[in-house]
Parts: sequence; structure tokens; C-alpha cells
Amino acid sequence: MLADIKDHIEKMRIGPLGWLAGLVGILFVRFFLEALSNPSASLALAVDMPTLLHYGLFFLTVALFLMIFLNTFLPKLGPHIPKVAVIFFAGILIAPIIDLLAKGVGGSPMVYILDSPLGMLKSFFYLFSTNPPFGTTLGLQIEIAIILISIFCAIYFSTKNWLKSFLATLFFYAVLFTLCSMPTVLAIAAGQAGGPTEVINFIQKTIGASATLQNHIQSGLIFGSIEKLLDTGFNFMVARVFFLLSIGLSCLWFWKIKRELTLALLKNSRPERVGNYIFIIILGIFAALRLFPEVNLNWNDWLAVLSLFLSLYFSAMFAICVNDLEDVEIDKITNTDRPLAVNSASPEELRSASHLFLIGSLIAGYLSGLLPFFFILVFTALYYIYSAPPTRFKLIPIFSSFLIGLCCAAMFLAGFFLVSPLKVVSAIPTELTLIIFLFYFLFWHVRDMKDIKGDRVAHIPTLPVVVGEKWGRKVVGVVSGLAFLIPPLFIKMHLLWIPGVLAALATYYFVNKDPYSEKPIFITYVLFILSLALILFV
Repeated sequence: MLADIKDHIEKMRIGPLGWLAGLVGILFVRFFLEALSNPSASLALAVDMPTLLHYGLFFLTVALFLMIFLNTFLPKLGPHIPKVAVIFFAGILIAPIIDLLAKGVGGSPMVYILDSPLGMLKSFFYLFSTNPPFGTTLGLQIEIAIILISIFCAIYFSTKNWLKSFLATLFFYAVLFTLCSMPTVLAIAAGQAGGPTEVINFIQKTIGASATLQNHIQSGLIFGSIEKLLDTGFNFMVARVFFLLSIGLSCLWFWKIKRELTLALLKNSRPERVGNYIFIIILGIFAALRLFPEVNLNWNDWLAVLSLFLSLYFSAMFAICVNDLEDVEIDKITNTDRPLAVNSASPEELRSASHLFLIGSLIAGYLSGLLPFFFILVFTALYYIYSAPPTRFKLIPIFSSFLIGLCCAAMFLAGFFLVSPLKVVSAIPTELTLIIFLFYFLFWHVRDMKDIKGDRVAHIPTLPVVVGEKWGRKVVGVVSGLAFLIPPLFIKMHLLWIPGVLAALATYYFVNKDPYSEKPIFITYVLFILSLALILFV
């Protein structure tokens, strides 16, 4: 039988998406069983999206750690580690099954370990807790014991080393215990973990004082009770923590097994463009804080901000992968360092990476709040119809830059509504939104300059290709230069015309300068933004 299982595992062929689908399948079986065996204190079924996402990200963090753990202590498993890990992960079904058998439907809930550092230490040695209201059930204790014994045996039979097996198992248990005590870990970091009551008060105060709490319900609706409000806020807060941990563990895993591909993706991440969009989000946040000075952000709110940044980054990486898959022939001429052009990644690997980036963007966007999530969806959709067939609107001069202007406006509004206490259209700073749209609508034409040769071969009718390179440079120089005159035109401060005119002239010069380079144009743009900030706020 063991030989058959081994043969089955070795013949299995799964990629990252297949692995993730298998894990999600196991998780939903766990969710179903746990909803019956370990309901909430109100006996309500915990099947709302924030709860499922919170639980799912917790288990994803554990699964990723398990793979890294196996790669470290059982390296002989090699490429079979992801398959072994996801099969082994089916062990999480043990706890709810035992609880159902022991107490039937509606037993005691499984909760995090909430205690003082000394109480946590006691729980650690008592296999999580001897006090059920603060962390464990019989099923969970048996499940953990079985998992630890299995890990110890697997390492021992592989290494024949008792001490190494024991220390490795202890390390695994310590990490698992820490993850299951995450609220207490956060309270300890804040110096407010004197016991279960103090930890709970710390969590409730953090959630209640969060400026972004109302982002998690559709505008115009209200929560049925303060308990439900706090429960939803708790799910989002802890889910953000586990999302960040899962991102870190994912990066570590891919660095260990796919280092060349990981480096290629990082090198291809277009940091200057992603950084520009993050700057626009920050501008939206700053505009909201200026408009509503009574808003104060705590550490939980900054986690929401970080989630929005990550959502933007992953969405941009999805767009980059899609664009590279569509522009292979162009990149071989004008962007010869792209992954597909230099064969540092295959189309299948890039397509798989794009799907993972999209999933990461959607999760991070949802964790930032409903309105920011909507604008992330808008951003993602705009870039997709810009790059990919059947639309591929990048083929239409002027309109393609119009879409980029909308992308920038969407990111500004994502940052604004993340912080703004008013979630209505009338709260939008219309003039500033229009400035951002018009500025990037005009300025983004400059991107067409570096791809002239490839666009001409691929028959992509950008402005330089349609007008001709000689006159195209002049047209692009004028159009992109006009972008710097938009802020002083709308903001009635005469001093703004000085950096605006200088930046416009410099951009026109650098666009028409031989050999063409984007770097001085980018520097001009950065200096203009800094000058604008200096004049307006200092």
C-alpha cells in the first residue's frame, strides 16, 4: 500500500494553481465540518466571506510553512514536497471529526490562545491549553499530537537521528503555537497582554478605533450588532497579518525552488511604474487626511494601507505578465531583457505566475476594503482590455492613453476612499481627480517612444508610428510636455508655472534628443512632483 501511495505521488503532475486548488478543497471540507462541530458562541454558522478568508489565510500560512519545513528537514522529498504537503495537510480534518464524535453537533468553539506570556507558556507545555474557552478542544489536541508524531517519525526514519528529529518537531510545534496565538502575539508587541481579558480589550479597542473599519460593509448598510461589527473587524485584522506572512513564506519558497524565475520576475517588475501608482495612492490618502483632519490611523489601518499597496503591486504584475505574453515579438526588438525574450521564463511559467498575481491582488484588495477593492478591480480590468485580445486597446492611439489616465484616477480614488469617512460621490475631490487623469493621459504618451521599432514591425499604430518617427517625436514631446502645465492651470498659484514650464521644456527636449532615453524624462517628472509638493505644502 505504501509503495502504491509513493508511486501515485511520484506520477502526479501539479503546478502552483493545482496545489492551491487541492488545498482549498481540503479547507472547505474543514470549514464544513468545523461549522457543525465547533460553531461560534452564538451557534451561528461562520460561513461569511471575512471569516472564511481569515481561516483560509491562516491555513495557507501553515501549509507554506510546512513546505519550507519539509524542504529543510526532509530534502530527499525534492520536487514531491508540495504534493506530500497538501496530502499531509488533510490531517486538519481530524479535529472537527473527533469533536463531532465526542460532543456531537454544536460543541465548544475553537479559538485563538488569548492569555498572558506566562499563560501562553503554560498552554505551550499542555498542548495548547487546559482551559477550553481560551484555545483548544479535545479534537484539536489529538490532531496536533498526531501531526507532531507523524513529523517526528518521518524525520527520524529519514535521518536516524533522535535529537535532530526531536528538535525539528519542537520547532514545528513552536511555530504552529505562535500562529495559533497571533492575537496574543500582537498584544504582547503592544505591551497589553496581562491576561485573557486584557488581550481581548486590546483587540476590541484596536478594531473600534480603526478609521478603516467601515470599509468592510457596503455603504448605506449597518451591522446587526456591535458584536458582529467587532467580529468582522477582527477577521479582517488577523487576515491581513496572515496574508503578509503567507506572502513572505511564498517568496521564500519560490526563492528556494525557482530562484532564476523569481529573479526574472523581480527584474521585470517595472519598479518605477509600480512606484508611481503607489505614489498616486498615497496622494489619495493624503487628500482624504487633509479633507478630514479628524481621521487618525492606527496600526490596523496601516495594515489596510499596506494591503492596498500589495494589491496594486500584484495587479500590476498580472498586467505585466499578460502584456509580455502578448508582446513577445515586439520585446525581442525593443525590450530584449524581458523574461520571454531572453528565455529566463517559459510562457507556461509566466501564465501561471500571472494567475497567482491576480489571486494575490484580489485577496489583498478585498482585505483593504470594499471601495478600494472596487477600484483595484477597475484598474485590473482597464489594464487587461488595454493589453490583451479581443480588445487590446493599446492599438488605438490616444484612447490607449485615455485608459491609462483612468487607471491613475482609479488608484487615487482607491487611496482616498480607503481613508475617507464619507463613502459617497460628493466626497470626491473632483478637481484633483481631474488633474491626475489629465496629467497622466497626456504624459503617458511618452511611453510609446522606446517601442517605436517593435511597434512598427508589429503594426501597432502608436503616435510615433502613425506620424513617423521624426514628427512623432515632436508631437509626443508637445503632448507629454503639456501634462506639466495641467496642475498650474487648475491650481491658482502663479508660482507653480515655473516648475511646470521648465518641466514641459525639458520633457520636449529629452523626447527629441538622440539617442533617446527614458531616464532623464523620469528624473524630470520626479523633480516636478517634488517641486509641486514643496510649493503647495512647505
